[in-house]
Amino acid sequence: MDQISTAWQEQASGLRPKLVKKVADTFDSLQKLLQESREKALAQVIKYAKEFESESVAIVEKLKSLKYKIDWQPDTELEEIIQREDTKALSELQSSVADWTFELEEFQKKWESLSRLKNWKYLLKAPAQEPCCFAVANGKTQVLALPSLQPLTVPPHLAELDGSLLCLPSTEWFFCDTTSCSLITPDFSSQDDLCTLNVSRRNPALAYYHNCVYLFGGYTGMIVPSTVECVDLDSHSIRNLACPLPISVLGSLPCRYKDFLYFGCVRLCSKGHIFNLETERLVELQIDFETPNVSLAFPFPNDEIVFLVNSGTFTFLVETKDFFQIAEGSDMSLDSYTMPLGYRGVWYFLGVIDGTKRLFSIDESSKDISQVGEFEE
Repeated sequence: MDQISTAWQEQASGLRPKLVKKVADTFDSLQKLLQESREKALAQVIKYAKEFESESVAIVEKLKSLKYKIDWQPDTELEEIIQREDTKALSELQSSVADWTFELEEFQKKWESLSRLKNWKYLLKAPAQEPCCFAVANGKTQVLALPSLQPLTVPPHLAELDGSLLCLPSTEWFFCDTTSCSLITPDFSSQDDLCTLNVSRRNPALAYYHNCVYLFGGYTGMIVPSTVECVDLDSHSIRNLACPLPISVLGSLPCRYKDFLYFGCVRLCSKGHIFNLETERLVELQIDFETPNVSLAFPFPNDEIVFLVNSGTFTFLVETKDFFQIAEGSDMSLDSYTMPLGYRGVWYFLGVIDGTKRLFSIDESSKDISQVGEFEE
């Protein structure tokens, strides 16, 4: 306790100059890089402009000579446009010579955001508690008490929620519909608005990390967003990640292990993927489920990630990179309204059998899957 107190005090007293220097040095390096890029770009632009000027002189001289030729054949695209008197094409050609802009949007998102200064306040919050219920928001809010799985009463103003749910370490529920997100108390008695989504998305995959919630993909009609949004639970703010995803993660609910999110296969890709929460980049994981499908991921003890797909149950050992199937598939289809919820060594998740939405569980010790409840459509 004394060691931690001393170390924390030293870190706090020396944080400001270190952080200011690091940020200042970063922008100094950026300014130097921009200056060098500016000089190189201007040199190329000047060279381009000189070439254009000299070529233009030759073009003008040739056009003057063609004025006195009754029958002449075009040798260039410009001469062909002139011969057919295409004023629209000529106007577009002339206006496109200097029609160039530098796209600053992604640059501004990166450098105006303080997302690199990771939120440390979550360390000072109360330790994670066990959740008291499992909930579904599919147009009718349905809540089951844990571990009895008995139905709980929901107040009228929360009775018709329709969207995605994630139980946070605080046991509050993060909820988002197509346009906004909010926090719901652990017992589903009240709801507080957080912020409005930048992109309309239905049923995105949700993941918690350092007091932030990441929203992956989702869909709006026929459109599947390839963007990711990050909600800061402290500041009630939201930002878009700088880089879009290389694939759509629609139909794949991830799990977090340390500083990474593990995704199984998705509807259009049979490969697994891993999302680095520090660099905020999604890359392919060297595992293959053979066919694209809907998938769920669970963080099991002993550095093990368990993937559940319609074709069976698979395990991935993080340390050794071993990947193999441990169980055959069933007639159960997976559902993506609510992220899987862990409770005393058992993970609860949604599935559908014979058109009926059901609650299933998978035990961390045996990896056996059981049906434990039903939900109304």
